[in-house]
Amino acid sequence: MNDERDNENDDRSRREAIDSGDTKEHGDKAHAQEQRFEHARDFTEQDRDLTAERQKKAEIVEEMVSKDFPLSSEKRLDNAKDFHYADTREFGNELEKRDGAATEEDKRLTEGFYDSGDKQAFVKNEGDTLKTSIHEKLHQKSMSELPTRTNEGVTEYLARQEAGSIGDLKNIDSRGRDIPKPLSDYEREVNIVGKLDALVGDKPINSAYFDGKTEVLREHVDNALSEGSFQKISDALEKRDYDTAAEIIEKRNKT
Repeated sequence: MNDERDNENDDRSRREAIDSGDTKEHGDKAHAQEQRFEHARDFTEQDRDLTAERQKKAEIVEEMVSKDFPLSSEKRLDNAKDFHYADTREFGNELEKRDGAATEEDKRLTEGFYDSGDKQAFVKNEGDTLKTSIHEKLHQKSMSELPTRTNEGVTEYLARQEAGSIGDLKNIDSRGRDIPKPLSDYEREVNIVGKLDALVGDKPINSAYFDGKTEVLREHVDNALSEGSFQKISDALEKRDYDTAAEIIEKRNKT
């Protein structure tokens, strides 16, 4: 009889121990779940703040470009929701999705791009993004039918005018010395567009870029130089033959 009673006590003790363990385990799980909910709330809050910050930047760029450039056409995109800031990973994914030929080097070097297919603009949200943002916003607002390199030159030329000194960061080494940067294609294209601006003024350039009136710019350039000069300059830019393009424009001064 005592043996049976002892066994019953042992069984009861084991059950109590198990019940106690179950209760503790349940409490631990509940606490862990609560912590996960708290982390999720924190993450969502941070994500919401980041989204709001990016949206505000997009709205500022939208306002700058819409205010300072001659956007007369009704067909403009006028909503900052079509303009996206993305971290490095998000940006690389978007670039790869929209350009299947994009390499890892392209993802690393590209700071912004505009997809004319659905009129969405993307900017890598790191470092100094103002000039890049204005550049891509101008693409978004433009109705240009200019050849690619001429179009890029005009876009960057206008973006630098709008960004001013904020958009021109110096290349400084570890000792604070200003290092001359090699002339990129953008630099050379901007230089050519600057020469065209000095030659014919900004109105024909704006007409071609913002309203798609390439013939207006063509007429002014050909009148200032000679028949066919605009086409020759555009062809030289497409070939990245910047010296020839400059020589055609400068010929007027020589004569």
